[in-house]
Amino acid sequence: MPDTAPPGPADDDRELVELAYPYALDAVSESERDEIEQRVAAAAPETGRAFGGIVRDVRETMGVLSALDAQPAPPEVEARIMARLDEAPQAAPTPLALVRRRPPLRWLAAAAAALIVAVVGIGVAIDRGGDEPTPPIAERILQQTDTRTATVELSTGGSMTAHASAELGAATVAFEAVPAAPAGRVYQLWLVPPDGQPRSAGVLTRLPAPTAPLVTTFAADDKLALSIEPEGGSPAPTTTPVGAVSFG
Repeated sequence: MPDTAPPGPADDDRELVELAYPYALDAVSESERDEIEQRVAAAAPETGRAFGGIVRDVRETMGVLSALDAQPAPPEVEARIMARLDEAPQAAPTPLALVRRRPPLRWLAAAAAALIVAVVGIGVAIDRGGDEPTPPIAERILQQTDTRTATVELSTGGSMTAHASAELGAATVAFEAVPAAPAGRVYQLWLVPPDGQPRSAGVLTRLPAPTAPLVTTFAADDKLALSIEPEGGSPAPTTTPVGAVSFG
């Protein structure tokens, strides 16, 4: 007989971690995002840390890729990406609320993970394919004619400096003389659009220095805010930012 037992805690935790991929790529609806965030808040600490780690890694990876100059992709790129997606089983739509019946989002999670692997490999191949060496992304941001710079003093002490290029769609962020986060807490960087929900730009277990800044995606109207969050980070800010920079 088929197994009709309800999903256990381990199944729910595993599924929640899988959903970090479409969540990080903003490939879920607002209601689905709200439910996922509620589940993360109620999940075991280790599950929340795993979820937050995937979200952070995906967004940081996509941030680096977005800062690469647009170049024509090799002819096989589309075929490789589509082949990755075809490997995931298709399923008919069902509500997110049905825990045991979520094939669309679980398919999307698998597809998103595969797509990231494919695109990262392609991006590296394209970036290394030219005859001329490509400067590091942080250096390229500084070289842009539209790059703007802002520095803010943080309420914790120390300062945060950002260099942002709307043309590249990327920014660098670095810190000086900022004390370590309290025990059991971490700094987390956020991209804050004018009329939208903050998006994590990274959980900072170590604060990037000016000699090795963090690179993140950036839109012209975004603010960059820093908050102190529970260890492992949060899907959304839970405290008042200790500082923010704006280029508006």
